[in-house]
Amino acid sequence: MADCEKLVICPFFKEELAYLPQTAALMKGKYCHGDNQQCARYLVSIKGIPIPMDLFPNHADRVPEIIARWENHDRREDRPADGAGGEPYQNVSTLAAESIDH
Repeated sequence: MADCEKLVICPFFKEELAYLPQTAALMKGKYCHGDNQQCARYLVSIKGIPIPMDLFPNHADRVPEIIARWENHDRREDRPADGAGGEPYQNVSTLAAESIDH
């Protein structure tokens, strides 16, 4: 199976798991060098949705809710960026601008 086309631009392993190289290698083997259709981050990104900062590749169970919330335009500016109280998104200012346009 080919490597995920998002591997070179995915910040997850550089930022989130930089301090756990063995764990990162196992996850990359499964999700990036294996079946990217199992990767929650990939599944959200191919929908054109900003990836929540706290979304790990193995959080596939969260994908339907993230997609549903995005499609229902449930994008509040008052969500904290640290993950408390809702789904944090990487680019909150873009979301705010888009919600004004719609």
